[in-house]
Amino acid sequence: MMSRCKKVDISVTETMSMVEVIKSEQIKVRVIKKVPTVSVELCNQVQVYPTMESKRLMNLLTTASQSISVTYPKDEGTYDPTNEDEDPMAVQVVPETYHVKVDEKDKIVVTPQLGID
Repeated sequence: MMSRCKKVDISVTETMSMVEVIKSEQIKVRVIKKVPTVSVELCNQVQVYPTMESKRLMNLLTTASQSISVTYPKDEGTYDPTNEDEDPMAVQVVPETYHVKVDEKDKIVVTPQLGID
């Protein structure tokens, strides 16, 4: 667990359960092999970097946090490695805003707002 930290770059090879980042700013978490969960709570500017090996084994939980992103290597065949304009890394931002409404079946429908339309 990392709490109330600022400008930390941590590399984790393997854990049994999770890496927790709480009330921290400008954090980089590098997941090398197997970290089942990265939990980010009350944070600002956290970047998570899973490897090709760890990207599908890791879950990211965020609570009341801003500017959270995941940067991971793209699968082979999804980009042209000979093209300098194509980045072999993908960057996805975790939504901070959600649209919530009640549907016709009285169920709550939550949709992340991924950008400004």
